[in-house]
Amino acid sequence: MKNSRETALANSGMSVRTVNYLKEHKVHTIGDLVKLKQEDLLSIPNFGEQTLQECIDLFDRLKVPNPGWEIVTKKNNKKTKS
Repeated sequence: MKNSRETALANSGMSVRTVNYLKEHKVHTIGDLVKLKQEDLLSIPNFGEQTLQECIDLFDRLKVPNPGWEIVTKKNNKKTKS
């Protein structure tokens, strides 16, 4: 069986929108994605908390260790970790 980090994002079950954003920034596999810092992802235009949450959910679903990314809600600045 193929290592989950070698899985192409296009085959991961992520939304087409998210996969396209990431491909534009040379992120093609889950391994590529896990190497990025949260700040790098959030600097991609139109890549916000919802898209970040989709990535975190993917890691959870595939049992890939989360690289420490977390969502900070703007309402009360609480951090939520998946």
